[in-house]
Order: sequence, then C-alpha cells, then structure tokens
Amino acid sequence: MKRIAIVGIGSPQGDDRAGWIAIEALDAELSARERAAASVQTCALDRPGIALLEHLRDAERAVVVDALHSDTPGAIVLLQPDELQGDATRTSTHGVGVAEALALGATLQLLPPESIVIGITIDACSTDTGVSAPVRRAADALARCLASWLRAGAEVWPPGLPGAVAPLPD
Repeated sequence: MKRIAIVGIGSPQGDDRAGWIAIEALDAELSARERAAASVQTCALDRPGIALLEHLRDAERAVVVDALHSDTPGAIVLLQPDELQGDATRTSTHGVGVAEALALGATLQLLPPESIVIGITIDACSTDTGVSAPVRRAADALARCLASWLRAGAEVWPPGLPGAVAPLPD
C-alpha cells in the first residue's frame, strides 16, 4: 500500500478555510482503522510556505487541498502541481505560497512521485469571516469522495471527483 499524505491548506478567515474544512470532514468520515488500512496521514496547515514539503516527505502520493479564487465559488478543480504555478488567480501575501513551495519541491525532487492539487473555488472578493454554503458543500463533497476513494483501495490515480471543475448543485 502506498503511503498517502492529504494536506489541507488554509487560514482562519472565511472561505480560505476550505482546505481545513475538507480535512476536518475527511477525518470525521474515516475511522482510525480505515486510516491505517489506507496508509493515509491527514493534516491541516495555516499558510505553511516551504514547510509544506516536510509534510509531504516520505509519502508516495500527495493530495494538497487549497482554496482557489474564482467568480464561481464552490467548484472543485483538479490540477497537477505545475499547473498551479501558472494560476494567476492564486496569490499569497504570506511569502512563499503553495504554488511556489510545490515548484521548489519539484525542482529539488522532493515531491511524492504522484502529487495533485485539488482546489475548492472561493469568491476572491469575499470579506465574510464565516464559510459560505457553496464552499462548505464542496469541501464536504470532496471529503466524501476522498473517503470513498481510500476505502476502495486508492488504486486509481488521481482519485475520481464527481462534479470536478463545476459548481456543486445546491
């Protein structure tokens, strides 16, 4: 069984918590026995910068869940790490962002051999401190998808994501 690291990125404010919410929901979905059987480790990080690479070390598969700015909140987008580098909608005011950390990891050959980024789209203009309904629905749906994928043995890579690249229905 391949060791899998699933990391949710976020911050304590509003919809930027999308990655954290997905990890919390995934942790609630999986029992300790299921987690061990799937050889999965989950964690939620607050804007980790290059420390993200430490959380991916020794994994053979990595799933990084983060918020992506969009005019359509609540969609799930599946990206390869190098696709995130060119994403002009994702910027960080906290130094090294996820895209830069993953680019550095790729350059230094520190990324797991199988790595993906799953974005949950958020409204770039939102100043609300709560989490919007579309983002919560997307994070919960993603967690259910990931849990099903892990329970099924995580054989197919990347995990199938119904509703990917489209907003989830209300």
